[in-house]
Amino acid sequence: MKNLYLIFFLVCFLACKSDGPMGSNNSIATMGHPEMDMAIEESEFQGEDQNLKQGQSPSPESVERKLIKHAELRFQVNALEESTKRIQEIAQTYAGFVSNMNQSNSNYSFDNRMQVKIPSDKFDSFLTAIESESIYTDYKNINSNDVTEEFTDINIRLKTKKDVRDRYIDILRTKAKTVKDILDAEDKIRRIQEEIESMEGRLKYLNDRVAYSNIVINIYQRVEGKVRKDIYSKSFFTKLKESFVSGGELFVNLVLFLINLWPLLLILISLLFFRDKIARLFRRKK
Repeated sequence: MKNLYLIFFLVCFLACKSDGPMGSNNSIATMGHPEMDMAIEESEFQGEDQNLKQGQSPSPESVERKLIKHAELRFQVNALEESTKRIQEIAQTYAGFVSNMNQSNSNYSFDNRMQVKIPSDKFDSFLTAIESESIYTDYKNINSNDVTEEFTDINIRLKTKKDVRDRYIDILRTKAKTVKDILDAEDKIRRIQEEIESMEGRLKYLNDRVAYSNIVINIYQRVEGKVRKDIYSKSFFTKLKESFVSGGELFVNLVLFLINLWPLLLILISLLFFRDKIARLFRRKK
């Protein structure tokens, strides 16, 4: 009989302990308080952000390198117009295009500066192809910028931001009860969405730069002291302006020349001024 009382007492004691303040107060503390729920969700995702950066970052061996390639070269060609057309054709052959072109002429050369966009996987082949047009290369500069780390970091942070946004949307739908809670959740969703769009824009920019390499080509054709009239001719107003300038320079040069001869001019003026007196002296002597 004493054993039965002892067992009954232990069962009652354990039942009271499980329903006591420590077991019930924690569950009550967060129910019906959306602000506290949102703070808990945010702190949880801050921890998840660190875990993603530390534990889920891909190993260097498995990462595809993201390289932004750029080249600039200058070389002489036999015929500028023909080489320009040929380079445009080569760019189209390699699935590229000329994005910018600036042609100029001088008394000694015809020049053309072209900016070409070429798929990165055809970068080296394109450079080899256009160099066949060169008869003399002045310079050739090639460089690349590795953006793999930035690309990976943005992708990880973008995934985390999207998870946080989705969690806030769920809170807005299920846990926000008051107007203040709804406005707070919507404000946080809006700010996170702006950050997401900014990251997506940066990723798109990096992807475009990685996908297409930028090549600046400066080509020129030498001419011997004169420019062909069918390519370079001056207009009437240009010639008129140059005539005025040349006339003014001639007048200034003439004035300066006369100033340099001022001693001779002074003697000549003196002789003309005193010519009558000099003539009378000669007559008296005779």
